[in-house]
Amino acid sequence: FPTLATPVVKYIDTGKQVLRDAGGSDITVHGANFGDSEAEVRVKVGATWAPRAEWISSQMVVAKSPKGVGANLPLGVWVSQPAYQPAFGFAQGMFSYTRPFIYDIIPFQVGSPYQGPMNVTLKAWGVGDWDTHPEAQL
Repeated sequence: FPTLATPVVKYIDTGKQVLRDAGGSDITVHGANFGDSEAEVRVKVGATWAPRAEWISSQMVVAKSPKGVGANLPLGVWVSQPAYQPAFGFAQGMFSYTRPFIYDIIPFQVGSPYQGPMNVTLKAWGVGDWDTHPEAQL
C-alpha cells in the first residue's frame, strides 16, 4: 500500500478554556494532510492518546484532551485511510495543561505566621492523579 502524506500540525485552538488534568476539553487541531472523509484520525498529547478525535476536514481535527499534566507537550495526529499505510505527524511544545491551582489550605490562619513543624493540607486541582503521596514545599 502507498503511504499517506505525513500529517502536519500547525497550531491548536482550545477556546481559552481551562485545560484541567482530568481531560475532556475540546482541542481543535489545525494543519494539513489529515485525510478525507473516509479517514480515521487519532490525536496524541504527550504520550497519551485522546479518548476521542473527529475528522472535520483535511486541515482540521477536533479531539477531547486526555487526562494528564505538563507543559509544552508534543501533539500529534495519526491518520489511517483505506488502501494506504497510516501516517503520524506531530509538533513539539504544542500543548500545555493549565497550571495547578491551590484552592484551600488547612489549617487556615489569618493574622499570624504559622509555626512548625506542622501538617498542612493543600486542596488543589491540576496536580494529576498518579502520585499517591505528593509532597509540596512552602
